[in-house]
Amino acid sequence: MSERTVILLQLKELGIGLVVIGIMVLALSACTPVSITPSSQDSQTPSTLSDPGTLSPTTTPNPKELDGDQTSVVVELDFVPLALYQGGIENLDATAPFVSGDRKLDVQSEASQAYLAYLETQIDHFEQVLNETIPTARIVHRYTVTFGGVSVILPKNELEHLRQLPGVVAVRADKKRYPDGRRDQPES
Repeated sequence: MSERTVILLQLKELGIGLVVIGIMVLALSACTPVSITPSSQDSQTPSTLSDPGTLSPTTTPNPKELDGDQTSVVVELDFVPLALYQGGIENLDATAPFVSGDRKLDVQSEASQAYLAYLETQIDHFEQVLNETIPTARIVHRYTVTFGGVSVILPKNELEHLRQLPGVVAVRADKKRYPDGRRDQPES
């Protein structure tokens, strides 16, 4: 049995909430890589793109308002998210329920809060390097609980520079996905 299968079985035992989260993480990891061709319009962006200062973590991406030279991507960073952290970093206890023996993930626990603080410093460092390397790029969302990474809006011609940054594991198109795998689904 593969490690991925074992993890999914353990998540199932933790309750339906974590199973749904695990499926979302696996779906995101199956996203196609971003095309570097300038003609691709395979992205999403916040609806307040015209004023970068008004972006908030709850902004809903809207590809129709994306500047033709920009794209929105999800960047997987080289760290384990809170729900899957099994320990190994000095002074940071394991937070994954299947390791700690807890029935579900407790994001309010002391161990979780300490690890989340550590992850925020990792993302802050990545953001500093990103801003130095690609000054026009900006982080829109931070993902630390079930996925380790960020969403970024940047010029399409900077995608290769983004891929080369330290700590970047993968860069994927920021597309709306549905649980049944369809890319297009009518709005209800």
